[in-house]
Amino acid sequence: MYRRILIPTDGSPCSDVAIDSGLGLAAELGAEVTFLHAVEPPLELAAEAAPYAAQMYTDLLERGRDVLREAKDRATDGGVDADILLAERARAPRAILDIEDDYDLVVMGTHGRRGFNRWMFGSVAEEVLRRSTTPCLLIPSHDKGLGEALRDELEATAEDKLNGELDEALEETFPASDPVAVHPTASSKETSG
Repeated sequence: MYRRILIPTDGSPCSDVAIDSGLGLAAELGAEVTFLHAVEPPLELAAEAAPYAAQMYTDLLERGRDVLREAKDRATDGGVDADILLAERARAPRAILDIEDDYDLVVMGTHGRRGFNRWMFGSVAEEVLRRSTTPCLLIPSHDKGLGEALRDELEATAEDKLNGELDEALEETFPASDPVAVHPTASSKETSG
């Protein structure tokens, strides 16, 4: 059923989880995969920063090539046929939607952002899912294998979390059997002494 699988990647730990899942599925089905990385055009810069825009974009392109090479190497190591595509000067959702019809399935990671971070940074996965005509498989970033990288990412954003939002994010991200934050309540203090 799924012979050609598209796996967009931005090189993040979240994308790595999607790559693992997509490659596992491709190996089981005997499918081929294509890794896609989109490099968006640089933002409008102040006049004094304009001379650096070309170098910044060149650096982003090189990073994209590295991400794609690493993904293809992982596919090769797993015995899965893979191609790579670098979409230049394209927003990630648009790059995915422009080629999705050539594939039977799109496998993407999702960061699970909520609240302000979701509003500020958006969600590529959500935009693609809403507009796609091709089946999509979204792999949550808390899927098996991400572990410490996600924990570090959550801890790094702790300063932005107010009124217990960090604890809520950690509880949603990590199973109840793996507690990461414990807050004693007044009743537990009374019973422990």
